Amino acid sequence: MKRYNILILILIFYIYLVYGNVNVDTLHNVNQDIAINNPWTHPNGTLRSIRIGIVGAGIGGSSCAYYLNKIFNSSVLSDHNGQKNHLNPHQSSVYPLDITIFERERIGGRARSIIIDNGNVELGASIVHPLNENINQIVKDLGLEKVYGIASTKEEPYNIWNGNEMVFTESQFSFIDKIKLLVNYYWDPIRFKNSRDDIVQKFLSSYHRKEPFHTVEEFFQNINLSMTTNQTAKQFFVDDVGISENFIQDILSAAIRVNYNQNYDQISAFAALIALVGSEDGLYSIKGGNYQMAKSMIENSKSTTIHAEVRKIEKMDTPKDAHHPLYKVHTQNPAHPLLLDEHEFDFVVIAAPIELSYLEFSSNINTDFPKRDYKNVFVYLISAENLQPQFFNLPPNSKPPLHVLTSHNTSLPFFSVSKNPRGYLDDGRALYKIFAPLYLGKDLLDSLFNNYTVHFQHVWSAYPILTPTDKFPPINIDSGIFYVNSFEHAVSTMETETLSAKNIAKLIAKAIKRPYVDI
Repeated sequence: MKRYNILILILIFYIYLVYGNVNVDTLHNVNQDIAINNPWTHPNGTLRSIRIGIVGAGIGGSSCAYYLNKIFNSSVLSDHNGQKNHLNPHQSSVYPLDITIFERERIGGRARSIIIDNGNVELGASIVHPLNENINQIVKDLGLEKVYGIASTKEEPYNIWNGNEMVFTESQFSFIDKIKLLVNYYWDPIRFKNSRDDIVQKFLSSYHRKEPFHTVEEFFQNINLSMTTNQTAKQFFVDDVGISENFIQDILSAAIRVNYNQNYDQISAFAALIALVGSEDGLYSIKGGNYQMAKSMIENSKSTTIHAEVRKIEKMDTPKDAHHPLYKVHTQNPAHPLLLDEHEFDFVVIAAPIELSYLEFSSNINTDFPKRDYKNVFVYLISAENLQPQFFNLPPNSKPPLHVLTSHNTSLPFFSVSKNPRGYLDDGRALYKIFAPLYLGKDLLDSLFNNYTVHFQHVWSAYPILTPTDKFPPINIDSGIFYVNSFEHAVSTMETETLSAKNIAKLIAKAIKRPYVDI
């Protein structure tokens, strides 16, 4: 026994000399992880791959695979105090990782683009904000090229239309715009900016938390923002902040309606505030389409992608010698419905709205949790010489507007009509994008546009109807099943999808006692 102890000491001393910054506690933890009773070992004691199935190849699913790969293939680990420890190459890969992503339609999910005149046009998930820390880092790490020019310019100002007149039009100088707002709405713009900046700072503080959160409710409690999810934007801005409804209806509603196609007296305060942050300058997209982010993250994660629809997740009986249940994923090929398959996993991550899927669960998985209805949005891509000024009650000889948002008016036929960042097509006509609550008929389009062509029209369930709530779906549906889109019941953005996905990657790492890199 004494000889054995001496050999152990010599081994630790040797490792210290070779890898001088290895923390002894970290070595102890790693040795514990690779013990013979580890649930991810073969009967002979050798480690097997940890099998993770991800349902959905959108931004949520692809970023979850990306972060899992970073955790399991990094040699730099962070302990609970944020101290970084380095492992040697053998220790950094003690758990082989096998990720399979199932996608029934296309990589990118709702980050979808189409080609018009040999140029890329975004349909959904169109912009990245400069405050999006996760996506900004992903774009940098993967070397993706940004395309700016999403926000308005002084030569192409934004207008807000209430159905009768333009209640606001940008000027060439921002200080003039501020004066106009103060003259018309007194202290409301200042009260709004102060409250918004306070909320933004609290949200940004979440990026500095090392430990994962276990529920969406916990996330908002940690950053003291629960009061923004359980009341409407109207209640928050009017009652808590002291802003007049005129300012909310005329000005703030424009950003809420263009981003979420919902109204201020129904949408939660948190979702409205995120929409209003998105109206700032400095926005960008990815060259070749925002779906390129998902594509690049999947490639970087070395995941296997299977074109199939997941129809059922089954929780299997846990073997007596196992510490964790296994899950069987039943799939169907969309092009060949008779082609059925089964796949076995240690963990399953659902990265698509359960409400929009045909996904079933075995009876031993509890799915009695809140669900959301999703908002149907009609999207049109139309090229035209111009918008007709008369439609907006402007003089016939006035300069046609290029960007029109709408204030609070439920009778209006669309939420926004705006010149797309794609710009002008080969024939010199501008390309416009319209978001509308209903189908737009030919008579309306005839009166709205001059010399137009409808290139594309599409209706889809773009995002949840984000009414206030204080009860969210679980992040951890079962011991080995995680749900990225639980966070989407609070707000629907690409950034918050990555936030939820990163959190789940950390939760899986904790479940197997794997120290995780500060990702």
